[in-house]
Amino acid sequence: MSLKQIVSLILFAILVLATVSCSKQDTDKLADSGQKAMPDVSDSGQEAVPGVSDSAGQNEPSAEAADPAHFIEDIDYMIYVLENNFALFDVAYWARGVDILALAENAREASLREEDLSISDFHHILSSAFEPLNGIGHFAIQGYYYIGITDDFDDPRLELILSMDKDQLQEFLDIIAKEVGQEHADRMAGFIDAGDYAGMVWLMNLLNNMPRNDRTENIKTEIIEESKTAYISIDSFMRLSGSQEWRDDERQITQFYDEISDYEHLIIDLRNNAGGYLNYVLDLLIRPLIKSEISVDAYYFTIHGEYAAKMTSSPLKIVNDGFSPVDKELRPIIEMLEAYDLPELNMADMERMVYGYRAQVNAKPRKLPGLESHPAFEGNIWLLTSGMSVSAAQMAAWIMKDAGIATLVGDTTGGVFGGTSRTTVTLPNSGLQFEFDVFYITDRYGRPLEAGTQPHHFCRPGMDALETTLALISEG
Repeated sequence: MSLKQIVSLILFAILVLATVSCSKQDTDKLADSGQKAMPDVSDSGQEAVPGVSDSAGQNEPSAEAADPAHFIEDIDYMIYVLENNFALFDVAYWARGVDILALAENAREASLREEDLSISDFHHILSSAFEPLNGIGHFAIQGYYYIGITDDFDDPRLELILSMDKDQLQEFLDIIAKEVGQEHADRMAGFIDAGDYAGMVWLMNLLNNMPRNDRTENIKTEIIEESKTAYISIDSFMRLSGSQEWRDDERQITQFYDEISDYEHLIIDLRNNAGGYLNYVLDLLIRPLIKSEISVDAYYFTIHGEYAAKMTSSPLKIVNDGFSPVDKELRPIIEMLEAYDLPELNMADMERMVYGYRAQVNAKPRKLPGLESHPAFEGNIWLLTSGMSVSAAQMAAWIMKDAGIATLVGDTTGGVFGGTSRTTVTLPNSGLQFEFDVFYITDRYGRPLEAGTQPHHFCRPGMDALETTLALISEG
C-alpha cells in the first residue's frame, strides 16, 4: 500500500476512541502483578504539568505545552502504557528487531535538543523515533491530520486540525479534493473555519462511504498455461461487505473461477496485500474454495493493564472479526499453560501475560453468486506470500496453511496482527494519540501470528515466489 493510500485511509477513518484513567487502585494492582508502575511526576523533579490530573491521558492538550519536560513526560507515559498493555512488546524485539525502550530514548534525546518545541515538532519527533514500531500489532502514532472524534466531539486532535497553519490546511484540503472532489473540500473548509465539529463528523461519515477518484485495479488475473495453470493477485482486502468495490471484486473473482474451473493449478498472489477486512478473506477467498466447514484454533493472551482491560473484560464481549471464543471467560495464564499444549510458545513472552483464552476461526462453504460449481476450484491451490503480506493477508496465509487449503510459497508473512481489539491512548500534555492491538495471538503450536506464517516452500535461489511455484508445478 502506498503512502498516499495510507494517508487517504487515515483521513477518512472514523473511530470511536476511549481513554481510561489510571487510578491509584489500578497502579496498585499493576504493582502486585509485577507490571511497570506509571511514572510519578511528583517524584521526578519535574514541574507539575498544567491541566494534567491523576487521571493521566484523559485531558485535552494544554495550549502552553511547549516545555520539553512536558513532552518527556508524554514519552514516559507512552512507555508505561506500552509495557503494561502492549502484549507484543517483547515480540517486537525478538521477531522484528525493534527495541521499544531504545526508540523512546531516541525520542527523549531529540526532544531535549529542540528549543521552543511545538506540538507539531513533537509529533514529528515521535513519528520519526517510533517509525520502526509502526505496524507491529497495528501500532501507530496517529497523523497530525488524522481526525478521530469521540461521541461528544471533545477530542484534542480537532484542536490540532483547527490550529493548522495555512500550508498544512491546504495540503489537507487538497487531498480531500483529489480523492472525492473539490466541492467536498470546500465544504470541509467551511466546517473547519466555523469550528463546526458536528458538521465535520457528518461530512467525514459521508466521505467514508464514497468511491475514491484514485481507485486502482485491485484484482489481476492471468492464464499462465492454457487448461493447466491460472493466476490471480489480490492487492487489498480493504473492501466493506456489500460496497460497490466488494461487489466488483466478487464479480471478477466469480468470472475468473468460472473460466478456470477445470484447471489443474490455481496460484493466488498476496505478496503485496497489506490487509483489510477478515470477512473479505473468509467470504471471497476461503469459503468458496472449501468443501466442508473448517475450524482453526487460536490462543489469545493479554497483559491486562488498564487500557487492555477495558477492551478485554470477557471473550464474549471482545470484538474480533471472524473469531469465536471457545473459552467463555478469561483464564489465568497459569491455567492456560496447563490446559493447552503449545510446543512453540515463547515462555519468556508469557512472563508479561496475565490472562488468556482459546478461540477459533470457523468457516463454512459458500457458493459464489452465479457460479454453478462448488467448490469454486478443485485443483491444487498455491498461495504466494512475502513480508508485505500483513494484517488480514497474514490471517489468510495462516488459515489457508493451517486448514490445508493451499501450499504456501515465498517468504514469511509480515504479521501486523494482535487482534481487532485496538485501543487508543491520548498523551497527557501534547494531546497526541497512539494506538495498538492489545492481544498476543498464537496459532495452535503457540507461535505468535505477529511473527508471521512461514511458507511450505521458501523462494529458491535466484527465483521469486511465482518462479519457484512454477518450478514446483513443472516438477510434479
